[in-house]
Amino acid sequence: MKRLYKISLICGVAPLVIGVIIFLAWYFTLWDKLLLLGIFTIYGAFTMVIIGIICLAIYLLRQFRINHSFSRNIIKQGLFSGSILFANFPVAVIIVILVIKIATTFTVVVTNKSGAIIDNFVLTGPGVNINMGQIVPNENAKHSFHVAHDGVLKFKARQKDNEIEGIVESYVTSGMGGKKLIIVDLKKRFTVKDIP
Repeated sequence: MKRLYKISLICGVAPLVIGVIIFLAWYFTLWDKLLLLGIFTIYGAFTMVIIGIICLAIYLLRQFRINHSFSRNIIKQGLFSGSILFANFPVAVIIVILVIKIATTFTVVVTNKSGAIIDNFVLTGPGVNINMGQIVPNENAKHSFHVAHDGVLKFKARQKDNEIEGIVESYVTSGMGGKKLIIVDLKKRFTVKDIP
């Protein structure tokens, strides 16, 4: 009889722990295959929670049939296991929201290796107009944002009387994330690279 209660606990705790571990592993590595594993985990967790709810219900019904009432201990067990089982739903929703927010964020890092101050650095694109301001030599500036719709992500930098213009990404769209590094060198040229 206690086996059903233990199964309900395992069915509640296992998906929580596995889901959080997969999310944290993805967050620190951004390895795409962990996203797929996370989707399968959601399906598996849903199945486990349903099994856990069924096991808990059978356990509680059997306890009621034996004792013709619920003891305080049985009520505590039911509430404890039930709360763990149902905690899977809000935790899953929070993780999905965080993954979407992180995966759709576009980040641009600008490195000034030109030996002179970049007076002004501006990113422009679909729904994007970001002034990253002044960047001193051998320093970085970083900005993260969300793209609003389809288009080209460009930049314009000014050093005294010189202007540098370039394309950060030739096509961006809503929901698209990415990481780019822009290096401005001694000859006032720029290089755009993907950041892994």
